[in-house]
Amino acid sequence: MAHNSRFDRGWLLGRYVELGMKLPSHFFDFCTYQNLRPFNMTSKKLDELSKNLIGTSKLPTDFSLWERCSRGEVAAFKEMEAYNIGDVYDTLYKLWLRTAYYNPWKAIDFSNPDSRDIQCKVDGKYLIELSDFYTNRMTGLKYYQYLNPRSGQIYRDRYNIRSKKAGQGFVRPR
Repeated sequence: MAHNSRFDRGWLLGRYVELGMKLPSHFFDFCTYQNLRPFNMTSKKLDELSKNLIGTSKLPTDFSLWERCSRGEVAAFKEMEAYNIGDVYDTLYKLWLRTAYYNPWKAIDFSNPDSRDIQCKVDGKYLIELSDFYTNRMTGLKYYQYLNPRSGQIYRDRYNIRSKKAGQGFVRPR
């Protein structure tokens, strides 16, 4: 998971080559920048997104720290661990949790074929069915609504309550 993961992926793979290490097996990366590409945000810089969407600030990047880690300095690794907890968790991971919901077709699979319960695959929480319905003002059709208790995100069923497919896990963010 990275913001502008093309840079991070290339940087990471470059270090493997420079150090003569075997390349890692195939891995998936999630780019918070690319995920927000369809949206016209005020700014897509990680610092601005974290301020606007989750209320934290990104720590400044210290490239000399990265270089010292690449050389194998033990003290630099300890500094990097503190940096990662303060920056990666407090900005990138929380931003990922906030923005993954904007592209549910890629990041979230809501249907659980083994159960009638609808489960969010991002954080593993079961969605709670709300007692009130979502009503489309144009058509008057009613839809079931669900709440993710961890993120507070509300979803609505893709199909209205009179459809046979209603309540089967086909939901989208509201």
